[in-house]
Amino acid sequence: RLLLMDEPLASLDAGHRLLLLGYIERLVAHAGVPLLYVTHSLQELVRLAERVVLLEAGQVRAIDSPAALLARSDLLDAAEGFEGGGLLPAQVLTHDATFALTQVECPGGRLKLPLVDLPPGTPVRLRLRAGDLGLALTRPMDISIRNCLQAEVTEVEAATVGPYCIVAVRVGGHPLLVRITREAATELGLRVGLPVQVLVKAVALEHALFTANSPADGLG
Repeated sequence: RLLLMDEPLASLDAGHRLLLLGYIERLVAHAGVPLLYVTHSLQELVRLAERVVLLEAGQVRAIDSPAALLARSDLLDAAEGFEGGGLLPAQVLTHDATFALTQVECPGGRLKLPLVDLPPGTPVRLRLRAGDLGLALTRPMDISIRNCLQAEVTEVEAATVGPYCIVAVRVGGHPLLVRITREAATELGLRVGLPVQVLVKAVALEHALFTANSPADGLG
């Protein structure tokens, strides 16, 4: 048996799309039926997929896990709206009702994000977008961005045109792409092997957390 879905959520608004995504996750988990899912949505991909076949002009461009594809700089031009970054496994730690924040632990450190209705100990995944991240050589002080992850630079894109470049880092063994200006990369002296801090705004994590009970859990 095989469950085939061809862009089933394409015509739905955001609220109903999120609702049905949760239903599809539960259906696949409980029925134990393989799912072949066709989509142009990265959000659906990272929530549902264990393995991704990326097609371009009718040809196979890449086959890999969602986490690996999102962290590949050579795929940033693969499709309109495709923004790299990465997926990190995490676990819910605590909730702060006063400031409406939830703290999670993930490779490289702890992050605070808008309050989520999940009990402590729940395994989750975080979708980080390259353009939502920043880099620092040391943990910054007196700054509104409170989230920092320890990482190490693995590649600096040798871009010579345009304002931006892509920096690849590893966070606790997990690949992640960060998009910053070429000027910043030069002034920071970024190079392979350099320890850095990845800065993550809490507002960028508002819709970035997914429960880790779908087939895409294998991020370790």
